Amino acid sequence: MLLTPFALADVAAQVSGPKERFRFAVVPVTVDPLDFVTAAAPLFASARYLATPEGIRIGGVGTAWRAEAGGPRRFGQHEAAHAGRPVLPGEARMLLGFSFAPDGATAEEWSGFASAEVTLPSVAVIDDGARRVLVAVVPPGAEAGGVVSLLRSLEPAGPARVPGYGDHSVYSVPSGAEWCAAVEEAVDAIRAGSLHKVVLARSVVVKTEMTIEPFEVVH
Repeated sequence: MLLTPFALADVAAQVSGPKERFRFAVVPVTVDPLDFVTAAAPLFASARYLATPEGIRIGGVGTAWRAEAGGPRRFGQHEAAHAGRPVLPGEARMLLGFSFAPDGATAEEWSGFASAEVTLPSVAVIDDGARRVLVAVVPPGAEAGGVVSLLRSLEPAGPARVPGYGDHSVYSVPSGAEWCAAVEEAVDAIRAGSLHKVVLARSVVVKTEMTIEPFEVVH
């Protein structure tokens, strides 16, 4: 069992209440956020993991509330959407993801991602460097017992394994030649004084017909 019986009982007690509103549980735990999301991801439709330079780590699964927006004014649209979001307890966190392109990324590997999205996970383990808490959220109309049952069924995921990729291809986006040309152009622009700073990133894509679980390659 990943979570202790005491933690599960505490979650169940806190999320009981009127179904017309959001219900929250905030419970101290010892489980690591990455271990939690690795174990819970197969049981939920979505899973997210975030580690910040400041040392905060969040592993969240499921979606209790979500808002997305697109276009040049997408962040302003999120501000308006926040008027309808639930009031969160102090320990809860929402996760924001966005594309630098106003209408979202066009590459195949980013299909399904909104250009800007704010999500409140159904369950998250949050480590702020001082303590770890589990935050469970049950939206209006939902049965609290469903989330509690899923949490009760969680078992440790076991040691991470190195995934086998089988036959695969590896390529860069942009290509090496295109990237080198962009670097030369940027250097010329900086020397000419028309550009002061630029970040020219490249990504490496590995394509395989085998199924790869995302959290098998996160350590």
